[in-house]
Amino acid sequence: MPASRKRSQHDPVRVLLVEDNRADYLFTRALLNAIEEGTYQLDWVSTFAEGARELARGTHDIYLLDYRLDDGNGLDLLKQAIDGGCRKPMILLTAYGDDDIDLQAIRAGAADYMMKGEFDSRLLERAIRYAIGRAETAEALRLSEERYSLAAHGATDAIWDWDLKAKQLYLSPRWKTMFGLSTEDGKMGDASEWFSRVHVADRKAISNAVRRHLKGETPHFEFEFRLRHEEGGYRWVTARGLAVRDRNGWTTRMAGSVTDTTERTVQHHQLRAILASMVEGVVAVDGDARVMHINTVGSEMLGTAGKRIQGQAISTASQLIEADRMLRRTLDEGRSLRSEAFVSVEGSDRVYELRSAPLRPVEDELLPGAVMVMHDITELRRLEQLQREFVANVSHELQTPLAAVLGMVDTLIDDDEMDPAKKQSYLQRIGAQSTRLSTLVSDLLTLSRAESREHRAERRDVDLAQIGADSARMLSPRFKGKQLAFKVVLPDSPLMVEGTEELLRQVVDNLLTNALKYTPEGGQVWLRLQAHNAQALLWLRLQAHNAQALLEVEDTGLGIAPEHQGRIFERFYRVDKARSRAAGGTGLGLAIIKHAVLSLEGHVSVESTPGRGSTFRIRLPLRELSGPHRPAKQVSP
Repeated sequence: MPASRKRSQHDPVRVLLVEDNRADYLFTRALLNAIEEGTYQLDWVSTFAEGARELARGTHDIYLLDYRLDDGNGLDLLKQAIDGGCRKPMILLTAYGDDDIDLQAIRAGAADYMMKGEFDSRLLERAIRYAIGRAETAEALRLSEERYSLAAHGATDAIWDWDLKAKQLYLSPRWKTMFGLSTEDGKMGDASEWFSRVHVADRKAISNAVRRHLKGETPHFEFEFRLRHEEGGYRWVTARGLAVRDRNGWTTRMAGSVTDTTERTVQHHQLRAILASMVEGVVAVDGDARVMHINTVGSEMLGTAGKRIQGQAISTASQLIEADRMLRRTLDEGRSLRSEAFVSVEGSDRVYELRSAPLRPVEDELLPGAVMVMHDITELRRLEQLQREFVANVSHELQTPLAAVLGMVDTLIDDDEMDPAKKQSYLQRIGAQSTRLSTLVSDLLTLSRAESREHRAERRDVDLAQIGADSARMLSPRFKGKQLAFKVVLPDSPLMVEGTEELLRQVVDNLLTNALKYTPEGGQVWLRLQAHNAQALLWLRLQAHNAQALLEVEDTGLGIAPEHQGRIFERFYRVDKARSRAAGGTGLGLAIIKHAVLSLEGHVSVESTPGRGSTFRIRLPLRELSGPHRPAKQVSP
């Protein structure tokens, strides 16, 4: 018999009436039309032969058969259809009240038996609905038995059959080879014995899954759990089954198979662990662009952390529309795509690189779907922007003195009769600009070395107190020349830190030079150095893991507004560009300090009030206290 059409719940119920009386056909049509419009579609044939042909085609959902036809009877037509493999429901209609015909119809397989003239629209619809429902239940039962039969003859799975009325569990011989279970005649007795072999952590979940299926809440039973082997240890298995129900809908038994999935499950768990540990976000979707899997990072990037979005489209759970668009394009076009998306996460603007690709066949098995990898490149884009700004700033800083030097050189070459005093002035200015270029190049090289941590191989223990004293002594004349009060407070004993003398000296010099530049005449500058958190190390020469050397440079200068304090350590950043250039310098001093201190595992900070001055603090890990530690005291530079 040909395969019948599968009806959607929204389609009308297709009814075939086999009736040789046109008046009865019109009456039946009127009854069905009285029901909600579009619910039923009635077709009519008037002969036994036409009815047999339509039943053989199987294109209708239910058949109404008149008992007495001009060329036969409906009961014979029903038997012929069932013998031919028809499993659609059939209702026998007759104008004769005969209990014998009633019994014959039911025994032959009719879904119902109705007397003409004794039913209305409501009774006819109820009979049709009941007949279709019973047929669907019978079909489900048939499929269940068919699946059980196929599973029982399988070569790889272990088969189980649970008789709920007898409370008896039957197991196939495959259980012995898979789990070491040997049972007499396949009987294991009460299911509780088998259930005791389930891992204790899985028992509650598997009980709930079985109960839901028996209550009809799930169309079939399927669950993955751990089952103890007879020789010890647990194996991962997947159990599948289907409940069998009687005519009244009561569950009588449940049967199915168990597959050993240990290798696949372990690999799956390993893959999940790998995906969970990735710094990139990963999301996989099926052929309908619905989420199959997403790792933790992916959930955070999509803003779906804490939500269960499996089975949903990304667009319904996340505001990152670009991800959903790319995955759908990949599914439609079957090719890899790359894009960038800008999103706002908790008030912070982020840049994501998105790469999507279709899922590839695995072992000749086609996996319709796509996978996307999301990488947060916000920091990369920020660094690229800083690089562009750095190149632009360096070009500008180099171009200005070079242009001045070239211009004055050209003037000297072209003017043979230039006044000696003017020529001397030009030469002095050329020298000043050349010095500025040299200083800029030197600072760039120093900054490059600090950023690349090139000094790491050259590190040794250096006395920061001695470096502070040397810098103070060298710069003291300049402080006096500007009429600034310069006060130095240094400890008597050495403060040893790990680093290079050259880099640490440049850090101290740059801090003092900045204070000198931006403190007006008559102001004050302090250089202070002391051991911090070193009380527990007094009189001991031990590694000072928690102790720090604290270096402070305080001034009563111009100060820095709060909006600039977070950026003053950037390369070439100047609070007041005109004042900064007039004071000299390359704009790299604080950047050198920051990267040098960071390369030495230290920390630099600033505290400043506009119009009152600034205090720069540097903390470096203290290597050891050499000799008795005494508080710092003021010394003469």
